[in-house]
Amino acid sequence: MKQLRDGRLDVVIGGLTDKSLWTTHAALTTAYVEATGNDGTTEQHVLAVPMGENAFMVALERHALVHAEAHR
Repeated sequence: MKQLRDGRLDVVIGGLTDKSLWTTHAALTTAYVEATGNDGTTEQHVLAVPMGENAFMVALERHALVHAEAHR
C-alpha cells in the first residue's frame, strides 16, 4: 500500500475486502466478487487505487461489473 500511496503502483488487487482498514491510504472500489472466508463468512472483495484517481476507479468498476455479469 505504501507503493500505491507513493505512486509506484496504479492498483492493488487481491486479498482486500470492503472491511479493509486501508481506506485512509487508498480509495476502494465497490465489491467485484463475493467469496467465503476461512471462517465461513461472506467477504466482499475490492480493489485499491490511489486517492484522487476517480476516473480510473470508475473504469475499473465498470470493467469488473461487466465481467461479473458475464460469469453469472
